[in-house]
Amino acid sequence: MSKSLDLLEVIEENVLKNIEKIKYLEEFNMKIQKENENLKLEYNLTIDKLKLLQNELKAVKIAKSITQGDKSSSNDTRELVDSLIKEIDLCVTQLSNNE
Repeated sequence: MSKSLDLLEVIEENVLKNIEKIKYLEEFNMKIQKENENLKLEYNLTIDKLKLLQNELKAVKIAKSITQGDKSSSNDTRELVDSLIKEIDLCVTQLSNNE
């Protein structure tokens, strides 16, 4: 009978250790999930910032080409003006649909 009790104690110890490991891993997993969410937010903010900076760069290039009369940048200027007109048209359409 003693051998059975010893085995039972070993099993009980192993179960308790495994329960502790599971708790630790659950906490660790939650910590990693929070960190992942924070990194996703940071990534999205960085992407938005990059888009703004790219738009600013385009605007600076266009302003420079307009003030200097640069022929090589005139295509960029036309493309930007065309895209702005399309955006304005889209906004006007959305506004007229809401009325």
